[in-house]
Amino acid sequence: MISVLCVDDDPAFLSLEKRCLEVPGVMTITTVLSAQEALEEMETNRFDAVVSAYQISDMNGIKLLKEVRAAYPGLPFILNTKKGEEEIIIEALNNGADFYLQKTGEPKIQFAKLKDTIFKAVKRGEFWQELHDSETRYRRLFETAQDGILILDVESGVITDANPFLLDLIGYTCDEMLGKKLWEIGFIKDKALAEQAAADLKRTGYIRYEDLPLETKDGRALDVEFVSNVYDVGAKKVIQCNIRDITDRKRAEERQTRLASIVEYSDEAIIGKTLDGIITSWNTGAERIYGYSAQEIIGKNISLLIPSDHPDDTPTILEQIRKGIPVIRYETLRRKKDGGQINVALTVSPIKDAKNRVFGASTFAYDITERKRMEEAIRESEERYHTLAEASPDQIFIIGRDDTMKYANTAALKMFQLSYDQVIGTPRIDLFPPDIVDEQSNLLKKIFETGEQIRAEEKIQFGTKEFWIDTDLVPLKDKEGIVSSILGVARDITERKVAEETLKKFVADLDRQVIERTSDLSDVNLKLVTEISVRLDAEKQLTKSVGEKEVLLREVHHRVKNNLQIIISLLNLQSRYITDETTLSAFRESQNRIKAMALVHEKLYQSSDISKIDLENYIKFLGNNLISFFGVKGKGITLRMDIRDISIAIDTAIPIGLIMNELISNSLKYAFPDGREGEISLAIHRQNNTLTIVYKDNGIGIPQDFDWRNAKSLGLRLVIGLVEQLQGTIELDRTVGTAFNIVVKEKE
Repeated sequence: MISVLCVDDDPAFLSLEKRCLEVPGVMTITTVLSAQEALEEMETNRFDAVVSAYQISDMNGIKLLKEVRAAYPGLPFILNTKKGEEEIIIEALNNGADFYLQKTGEPKIQFAKLKDTIFKAVKRGEFWQELHDSETRYRRLFETAQDGILILDVESGVITDANPFLLDLIGYTCDEMLGKKLWEIGFIKDKALAEQAAADLKRTGYIRYEDLPLETKDGRALDVEFVSNVYDVGAKKVIQCNIRDITDRKRAEERQTRLASIVEYSDEAIIGKTLDGIITSWNTGAERIYGYSAQEIIGKNISLLIPSDHPDDTPTILEQIRKGIPVIRYETLRRKKDGGQINVALTVSPIKDAKNRVFGASTFAYDITERKRMEEAIRESEERYHTLAEASPDQIFIIGRDDTMKYANTAALKMFQLSYDQVIGTPRIDLFPPDIVDEQSNLLKKIFETGEQIRAEEKIQFGTKEFWIDTDLVPLKDKEGIVSSILGVARDITERKVAEETLKKFVADLDRQVIERTSDLSDVNLKLVTEISVRLDAEKQLTKSVGEKEVLLREVHHRVKNNLQIIISLLNLQSRYITDETTLSAFRESQNRIKAMALVHEKLYQSSDISKIDLENYIKFLGNNLISFFGVKGKGITLRMDIRDISIAIDTAIPIGLIMNELISNSLKYAFPDGREGEISLAIHRQNNTLTIVYKDNGIGIPQDFDWRNAKSLGLRLVIGLVEQLQGTIELDRTVGTAFNIVVKEKE
């Protein structure tokens, strides 16, 4: 339906015009009597064409035309004039009128011609609107494009237009660009290249540069993709240049290349897989850790790496990845190609597409097998140290550089009369009695400064209890050799101090009595009875002194044992900083030998007869300690003994203990490899002052070509040397396992 607005100040003419032009379903006519009414009508209704007389009472047709063109530039406008008004017609056409008609005397002919003109005008209006819409869309695309666009004249090569994106990209204004050639501006430095490109465009109509260097106005370098083509705009040819900044893309490609290199040659395993667990990528780190090549493993399911005796945790991990939740530092077991198992730490991350949808997983795997072994070794070492420290009757504590308590064993907590939580982290000055804190501070300061070990005896009081302690203060150093804390080992010597004071008092009394007797020789006969009485009292005191000396001797054994325990603890602490396995093994063997000697003094201290030690009890305790130390307790190695009612002196017990220490240690280390089960048996019999020792194990045995009497290892050399010290003999039987027959004499 075509809608036409007719304007004339002649009502009769308008009525006739409406009857002649209006066709139901084809054309509808709206009439107004003035230009002002026409403008108001166009504000509220849409029209496909305007037909106006030139002579109107309030405004002539030319002025109305100008108003319409200003507000509705594409709306068709037809001017009705009288004959002889050619100048008006020319003015109307110059101001944008689409058609003009001169009024004639025959209405039927005039309105038929007007109807035909209206149809033509509407067609022209539709064409104009399409062109206008097309230009609007083009301009909108041109102005909002995220690529730079340049328009050049083909013949002259000068720039006729540039879009905002390009101006912003290179930093030039529109005035600086328009009317100039590319090489005249400066952002394409190669004039020859620009001129050649223009020539190629004229010849082929299209050029493309995938990587063209440009320079912005402020001197920044850009990498761009440059595409140019030639097309017609009306009768004129133009060049359109599309310039896309690929600087970020190139950097991303470079980053991707670097990342691919890092992934491929990383020491860690980097594995890509689908959400079903199918392996899609496999780097050299994965080949090194698991043993499979990429060709062998890609396309297989990741469950191939799960040990047969280990639960398959792959479904749980992948389910978490499907939810977009990463798995961070998950430690588990994995199987290698050769069937071996390794400890790994996994970090699994979801891989997402551009729409943030998870479509795969990336796994970083770290081989932590060695770290796990180290952690277990450290844990066992710390556990042994903790057990020894907690079982020690001595007070053991550690003071840090900040003068707070870092550790206290059970004996120390008992001394402080506090719990572990109350002691740890508490300042030292709040734990020890005030009367010894200052002197103690001076000693600690000296140790931190010099690194020297200091020993001190102090009389202290905790609560109502007063006692003497003998304290060894030992510096503990970090890897840089700096004293980081101080180990204190304190023992209660109150009984010894009391015995010393009693002995001093007794000696003083005895000296006084001797002086009195010698100074009064003239009254010997008279005082004989009294002297005998005094002597009897003295003998009682001497008997008491013997008992006190026995107490002192026990204290000596106790102190020797404690000193040996301190040496063992120090060796244990020092071994934590030793990385060489040979040196570490030597330290541990030395610890076991010192333990064997310390055990003798401990058994004598605990024995009712301090001159003899029960050999069966001693050897059994020593053997069980070694089984625990080598970690084979409960692993199928048994120790059987046949030692009955044999007590020996310390001079014989220590060498016998060292011999047994070396033989049992050798069996535990070498006789039962790879978890092999077996038995160690030991029989000792006495005849007069001769001891016969039969030591056996049913292990793999000592090789036939091994010269055991001239062995380079310290263990067997020590055994042979100790046997010779006891004036004995030693023979080796290799028939079944290993058997030593030893005959020694007890020392008198």
